[in-house]
Amino acid sequence: MKIKKSYDTNKLLCMHKVRCIIKILAMKKIFAILIVAFALSISNANAQRVKVRLNFPVGISVNANNRAPFSGAVWVGPEWAWRGSRYECVPGYWAKPRRYNSVWVPGHWKYSRRGYRWVPGHWNY
Repeated sequence: MKIKKSYDTNKLLCMHKVRCIIKILAMKKIFAILIVAFALSISNANAQRVKVRLNFPVGISVNANNRAPFSGAVWVGPEWAWRGSRYECVPGYWAKPRRYNSVWVPGHWKYSRRGYRWVPGHWNY
């Protein structure tokens, strides 16, 4: 004796619709999270841009005023540092190169269509 299984097709269709709705809601949630993440990344990428190049304040010396305090000292000129929501001037100082024959490459303003961005100075080995 064989028992035939009978399925209620209306019940199966209803369960299928519920699963589809759950999948759609999950995809909408993921899509909304991606949109928010993308918007935040755009706002952060634009955070360090300014419309005009900034000059160093009057009291800040761009060139060394006095002799090197020790043998092999290199003048590291003033820089701009992004702090909070704006650039702040960091005065120049004397530094000892980390390696022999190192050269200090000063920072500079780099222009893009979104504005200027400060590229920090670095040691060239």
